[in-house]
Amino acid sequence: MEQFEKIDEIVARITNEIEQHITELHSKVRQYGPFNVIANTAFRNQLALLNPEAKPVAGSLSVAAEYLSLICLKFPFTLGVREFTRPHDVAEDLHVINELCLEIIQKYTMIHHHRFHVYKPDGKVSDIQHIAQALSSEELLVRNETFESHHWDLLEELYERYDDYFKKELGFTIKEAIRICITIADLVNKRMQESITQLKESSQQMLKEILAYKKTRKKPQQFYPQEMLDAYCIWDDRALEMHFFESMATYQMVMMGDRLSFTPELIAEEESLEVETVRSFFSRLSLGFGEINADFSEPEIMHPLKDRPLIRHENQYIAPSLSLLDYSLDRLFAGALIKDGKKQAKYMETRHDYLMEKGMEHIKGVLKGGQYYTHLKYPGGEMDGLVILGTNSFFIEAKGHRIHDRAKKGYIDRLENHIDDLVKDSHYQATRTKEYLTGNPAAVFEDKQGRKVTIDGTTFQNSFFISLTIESISAISCNLKVDNTLGLFTKETFPWIVSLYDLRVICEHMEGPAYFIQYLHRRKEFFKHKKFKVLDELDLLGYYLKRNLRFDDIIQERYDQLSGILLESMMEEYNKYYLYEEGVTKKPVQKLKHYSIQPVKTLVRALEESNLKFGLDAAVQLLEFGSKTKKQILDNIATIKKRFKRDGYNHDFRIAGDDNDSGKSWMLSYWTGPHEEGFVEYFRKHISETCQREPSNSYIAILDTGKNEYRFAEILLYTS
Repeated sequence: MEQFEKIDEIVARITNEIEQHITELHSKVRQYGPFNVIANTAFRNQLALLNPEAKPVAGSLSVAAEYLSLICLKFPFTLGVREFTRPHDVAEDLHVINELCLEIIQKYTMIHHHRFHVYKPDGKVSDIQHIAQALSSEELLVRNETFESHHWDLLEELYERYDDYFKKELGFTIKEAIRICITIADLVNKRMQESITQLKESSQQMLKEILAYKKTRKKPQQFYPQEMLDAYCIWDDRALEMHFFESMATYQMVMMGDRLSFTPELIAEEESLEVETVRSFFSRLSLGFGEINADFSEPEIMHPLKDRPLIRHENQYIAPSLSLLDYSLDRLFAGALIKDGKKQAKYMETRHDYLMEKGMEHIKGVLKGGQYYTHLKYPGGEMDGLVILGTNSFFIEAKGHRIHDRAKKGYIDRLENHIDDLVKDSHYQATRTKEYLTGNPAAVFEDKQGRKVTIDGTTFQNSFFISLTIESISAISCNLKVDNTLGLFTKETFPWIVSLYDLRVICEHMEGPAYFIQYLHRRKEFFKHKKFKVLDELDLLGYYLKRNLRFDDIIQERYDQLSGILLESMMEEYNKYYLYEEGVTKKPVQKLKHYSIQPVKTLVRALEESNLKFGLDAAVQLLEFGSKTKKQILDNIATIKKRFKRDGYNHDFRIAGDDNDSGKSWMLSYWTGPHEEGFVEYFRKHISETCQREPSNSYIAILDTGKNEYRFAEILLYTS
């Protein structure tokens, strides 16, 4: 009880501090022109986003720009006076304004977290409260749920079929909206860079002229009073350099509002669009001064800028947070279709089918072979997607639902509905289909066209369940463990809940089907551990690529002593890569790849391409091994292939062990020998007898008949 009282005291103190910060913020903001205030904070934010080496800042710079803009929008527009009456205070005041916003956001986030009862009285975690906290915090602080080009691709592919409707109802199409957004972003980024360049060049030119005057008394081109020139002559060079840099920096700050603002006419000219098209866009997506409720003071999770990310005064506009431009488009176009009673049902069907189509496209791209089915019906059920590849089956359910604003705010009732729709129902459909199919050599389905589809359900041994969404739901997928308190799933049917955005990135980083399958397996094993915490699906991908998503060292050394283990975010590595891929940064950045050495990858690829029934299983098992075991296998293969090349006889080795993570035993036999039917039959018989004599949970035997290259004649798999 005493502990809770102390927490309440801290919350009360922080709440009071926020009120004081807000009062000070109001006082300072009113002294400057709002375009200048907004532009300078947006400038700081965008530079940080474009600098992959920048250190993270407490709070969010994007959110700071949005919050500050909403504060400014409470009041009527003014030109501001302090920029001109107290120019020496501009830099310090704007810095203080920015820091106040960050302080308010940081402290508000702490109070927001406290509103959720994550821990029950018995000390156990409430999964629903934890997910509500994570989802609302993500909506509050995180921008850009994916990489910009990926988002543009999705918006265009999903909405371009409605272009005629949008042109009539909104005044612009999805392609035109995207072009406008990209042009605004390019223009703003270009002008920011010009500001930096002008700052450097002008300050250096002024310094050069004054240094020349000190030496030669040659009058500078710019006029200076004689007493000022005399004063400069006794300053040291470093002081002069700082003086001119600070003076020009102040000038750039004072001009930033004008520099970063734009008109519909300018954007139309830049993009060769009709002015009326751009005006329609600006009208739909802008807010004017005085349009925000005067009572607004604290940050809000869902606020007006998320629907109208531009700020206007007369015919001038400014974009305080470029990341909200693409965010707002999906809300605008989806909202228009959903509000139209004639379009709503068809749009939701189209959204679902698009999600399924793109999801299967990404999965096909990485799995390559296999059998693919979509939109299947059977007595008593249906299945959106089914893939069978070797001994592996993938049951895919697509849920195109939009996450409701109420759920994003953290309201439990709406969140529970989403979990039922996106997770529980999806998982039930998938597991029910598996039960119908498994063991049935001729399971009958019906496709979307009403045609009969017969599938053999006896060929697969491993099943993976995928719940596919359009919107990112890492707050749900990264916080539901195998033994969650919501009573969802079993350890055998634990699903992969993944957004289309994340699926695309994951598939782009997979070097073959074995990696994809191993990732799904390792992911399921990871979520058996309650104490590990991760913020994003792509963090899981990063740790898979770097260390197979295994943490045996942490588990053995300190897992029992810790109450929780938060894994460090790896998003910066993806940001660097995709910023380079999109042409935003020029320095080449390599894509993350699986840590296995190339000889291992060569063997994996050969097993994947063997076209043998258990080739893919053998490749996955090879990836599962630790680095030492992989090296031992490669060394032994090199030894027996060398002997086989020399004498043409059979040579082999065998290794075995236990998986510390799963607790299962494994065995691997690798043979070389001639590709002769009698020898192949002898191999099969010998392996079968060995398996019966020395059983393991997984026993893989490989017969390689190649003397130099890999040439697999037979691969066997026994499991128990």
